[in-house]
Amino acid sequence: MLLIEKMTKIDKQMDVIAIHAQIVRANTRRVGMYIIRYRQSLAEIDAFLLKIENRGFAFLLLARYVVEEED
Repeated sequence: MLLIEKMTKIDKQMDVIAIHAQIVRANTRRVGMYIIRYRQSLAEIDAFLLKIENRGFAFLLLARYVVEEED
């Protein structure tokens, strides 16, 4: 009888562990998606900055003009 009770207790503990493992798996997938989105955002920002860099001289002249007007 004692063996059956221990086995039942272990089965319940394994069920709880399985539930926690599913939660951890779901959270891990969620974090993975956040990382993918973060990398995509960085790539978009890099592309934008490269475009600005290529046109940087035009922006630089405009910025100088604005700064001179403020003085």
